[in-house]
Amino acid sequence: IQQLFERFPDAKRQYRFLKYEDKWVLRGVTSPMYKNYDNHLVLYLSLLALHNYSRKTKKTFFVSDGRLSDSDISIFFEEETPIYIEGVGNIYFRIFVSNGEIRQKRFTFEVAYRIDNGDSSFVAMPELNDPLIKVTHRLTVDSVKEKINNIFDLDQHKTDMLDYIKSLKNIDKLSQDAIHYLFNKIVRSQQKFSEDTKLKAKELKNDGVIVNNTLTLIELLNRVNEITTDINEKIHLQRIYDDVIRTITRGR
Repeated sequence: IQQLFERFPDAKRQYRFLKYEDKWVLRGVTSPMYKNYDNHLVLYLSLLALHNYSRKTKKTFFVSDGRLSDSDISIFFEEETPIYIEGVGNIYFRIFVSNGEIRQKRFTFEVAYRIDNGDSSFVAMPELNDPLIKVTHRLTVDSVKEKINNIFDLDQHKTDMLDYIKSLKNIDKLSQDAIHYLFNKIVRSQQKFSEDTKLKAKELKNDGVIVNNTLTLIELLNRVNEITTDINEKIHLQRIYDDVIRTITRGR
């Protein structure tokens, strides 16, 4: 910091510190334009958005999973009432809220869904291209208020997802090509999964039940979930699941 003062005497900076083992350490350097939308504010804004949505639609959510640390938050809110699709099961839509104060420098709302046929269950989530809500740490409070109102676009996202989820009722068993595509996405993923997780995926792929193709999609993805307990890896798996579903339903 002293070197920065000497090199750039007229520059203004914000410094973010973290108390670690009774010592204050520098966690990040930001510009004065950086807005400190920290975890407590992200949680408040998330609850506010869902509250406004619930008041208007009469649909309620509960916290289904999550993780909180000093620098980020990952939390799933799931609708209590599912949509039933014959031949597929109950579809529970979710909102995934994430905030990365250091690396991402934004917090987002993404739409996910859980499919449950009564015996097996898995969660899938589209790749992050255009999230429901995206708030960068440079936005003003007024701009954040406008972004939060995008929660009411949730119903359109749900309709779009239901279009291809419904097609799953026409798929009994997965083809070998689909199984190969799924496991290749995991094993060949760069920096998304640990070597241990990839090894477990390879072992699962060679399981006799899977090789003989006796599992439905829901049963298979329910088993794939067991290869990791890490929340970041589970999120990457969920993105792969959605990609697989879109791929096999487009091929029909």
